[in-house]
Amino acid sequence: MKITSAAICLWATLICTSDASDFAALTPKIPRGTNAILLIDVDGALASPIAAANSWKGNLQKGAADRPMYLPPEADKIVVAAQLDEVRGFSRIWQAAIMGLKQPMPMSLVARAEGGYADTVNGVDVAWVPSDAYFINIDANTLGLLAPADRQAISRWADRAKSGTRETVSEYLRIAIAEATGGPQFVMAIDTADALQPHRIGARLEQSEYIKGKKLKVDELTSLMMGLQHVVLKITLTDKIGASARIDFNDKVGLGGEDAKSLVLEALETMQMELPDVEKWACSVGTTFILLEGELSNSGL
Repeated sequence: MKITSAAICLWATLICTSDASDFAALTPKIPRGTNAILLIDVDGALASPIAAANSWKGNLQKGAADRPMYLPPEADKIVVAAQLDEVRGFSRIWQAAIMGLKQPMPMSLVARAEGGYADTVNGVDVAWVPSDAYFINIDANTLGLLAPADRQAISRWADRAKSGTRETVSEYLRIAIAEATGGPQFVMAIDTADALQPHRIGARLEQSEYIKGKKLKVDELTSLMMGLQHVVLKITLTDKIGASARIDFNDKVGLGGEDAKSLVLEALETMQMELPDVEKWACSVGTTFILLEGELSNSGL
């Protein structure tokens, strides 16, 4: 049976050790062009009071149907990076995962386990797998995964790995990475600066039923949206599941909380990116940001 690249990523993290990886060491190895990143502190999540009260660790190890997260229990930290097409429905151009290893992982073993084949690209061992992905030995203690399986992209990743090049991400993604250390157990950040196009934004806003009903000015909202800089979602587990979503702009927002929340919810619905429970969250507006905060249910998580 063909396994999705996400499933392969999780399979691979089973060989991670509890002290092999940390975000600061893993994130400089993500591919060039990353504009979205997901950081998961698995150990931190499973150590939370809500995880203990609901036996999440045991359910993960047993693969129970009611587990709240599809994460490997042996993994400690997971970094997933992607390049998204932010003007065409946030479709994925590519996605990569980085994981720390206790010992080198032979590509022949990966290939055999997944029904693919081992290869050498630009002097670096890789493995192609039928779910349209490549594994790569970034270094002796770091395994990478890239989907879809672009051999040229793998070659360039291998070249940077051999030279020891540390990739650079935007300042905002670096801030998100720092916040994930010792803080929330889940951080997802998207860098949207200079990505949007005015004709697409204007057309979307013209179709908004909420804007028509409230008689908001499309040109002013288009100008605001063109200054969209960053979006970050943080989830913190204590005895409950707390979440916050912050949307940053480069100019004054100029909206009330009710309008801001309604427009965010409408945008999520339009893009089919709704997140359960968000409609119950509180919304506040700062000078240059919109902040939504609340709780998630287990199913929402």
